[in-house]
Formats: sequence, structure tokens, C-alpha cells
Amino acid sequence: MMPSVVIFKPFKTFGFEMIRFKFPIFLALILCSCICSSQQIYPNKVVKIVVPWTAGQATDVASRAISEALSSSLNQPFVIDNKAGAGGAVGSEFVAKSSPDGYTLLAGFGIPPNL
Repeated sequence: MMPSVVIFKPFKTFGFEMIRFKFPIFLALILCSCICSSQQIYPNKVVKIVVPWTAGQATDVASRAISEALSSSLNQPFVIDNKAGAGGAVGSEFVAKSSPDGYTLLAGFGIPPNL
């Protein structure tokens, strides 16, 4: 005698129930693809990295090395701008007052005491 084989069918009906199950997934995939295709590639212009200390210090040297690596990998220029003064407050204030578009970055290692 042959043993009976049980076939697993996750959906017993293949009519309206199947369409009702698949439609939200299909709609979510279409919406995600539209949103992802409408985004611009970052960066698409010059990025300014503000170093709030004088040139030649450790933060400046590290920022220049990082900006060279980012420039070569992203094919966009990264400009180092040293704004020294008041223990880093001048450069930090400049970045805080700049437009919040992601093209002005503050370089620092650790948290300055004035923040």
C-alpha cells in the first residue's frame, strides 16, 4: 500500500482571495520604486567641511585625508575650510547657521566643550 501524500496549499481559493492578498504587496513595490527613482544622487555639488581649529593640527590633517578619499570615491570636490577661534565656537556657529542641506559639515573628533 502507498502512503497518502498531503500537499500543502497555502491558499484554498485562487480567485478573489489571491488578488486581495497580492494587491497591497504589488502597490507597495510600485510606490517604493517611484520614491527611490526620484531621489537625487548625493553629493551633486561642492561639499564644505569646516574645521573649527587652525591649519596643521590633528583634526585638520585627518579631515584633509578623509576629504581626499571622499572626493575620489564620490567624484565631487570636498573643500576644507578652517574657521579657528574661541575654542571651536566660531566654526561650530558657522555650521549651525548654514543651510541644513547636508553640504556643510563640521569636522571634529570628540565633542567640543562649547557644544
